[in-house]
Amino acid sequence: MPTGYDELSTLMGTFPELMAFRQFRSLVAKVLLRMQAELLEVEDDLDVIKEIEREDPTKHELLSSWKKANTATSENGADQRRLNLQVAQSKLEKYYSFTLQVNQVFKLSRPSRHNFRSLKNWLSSVEGGNHFLARAGIEATAWDEKNFEDLLAIKPQDDLLAQWLLDKILPTYHRHIGHRYHKKIDGDDFGDLWHYKYGTFVFLGNFLCVLLSSLLPSGCIFALFYAHRMLIRLILTTCFTVTFSIVMTFVVQARRQDVFAAALALAAVQVVFVGSVSSIGEQTFN
Repeated sequence: MPTGYDELSTLMGTFPELMAFRQFRSLVAKVLLRMQAELLEVEDDLDVIKEIEREDPTKHELLSSWKKANTATSENGADQRRLNLQVAQSKLEKYYSFTLQVNQVFKLSRPSRHNFRSLKNWLSSVEGGNHFLARAGIEATAWDEKNFEDLLAIKPQDDLLAQWLLDKILPTYHRHIGHRYHKKIDGDDFGDLWHYKYGTFVFLGNFLCVLLSSLLPSGCIFALFYAHRMLIRLILTTCFTVTFSIVMTFVVQARRQDVFAAALALAAVQVVFVGSVSSIGEQTFN
């Protein structure tokens, strides 16, 4: 049975994380450059009109009154300022509207590597897309590897830790274990495809965060307690603080000011602990 865009749209509608489409950044830039060039021409025309009006005594009033400029007739070209401003307004509205749309679109994230590979695998599998795009000419290049950086995801998965688990751990897990215990997706349109719930990896990421947030502070206290030399304690304090900041930034995805405040708090606790342990050691020695 032939496969086409109907089956692909069914797949994307069922699993919206597979909705990956081109942004056409180069094409967007060309359009904006053209619109900018047109506005530059209009701006230059208005500058020329301004000089003409300054040199023509009969048009001086057009420089100081918008009412007269707006009601000027075509006699002797008196209406050129108004006409050019109307053109400028129309072009600016389109330019700003398009620019704002582009800004919103460019804020969308790229699809994950895992979802991108899943989509390409479906397109190329005999039970899935069966290379139907190969007969569609230029349309077949939409999901080429070279265009990955130019793709946007309609349903982005923004949890970096969960995304890392999906991209790095899941392929290995599925290759060795997952394909034995997980069933393929039911449905004639889906073909040779497995589905793992994104929420599972978010849960694993949260669980890992809980472990790290508990073990890092506790681990640094134990390490500082058994370190007897002050230099070693200071080195350990620095290492644990840096590690904590890295975890806060890339695992917890905290804001920069929150990372800075939390790192200072941890460093302060370690300094107080080092000072108290040193005092106890001196008293015991004495």
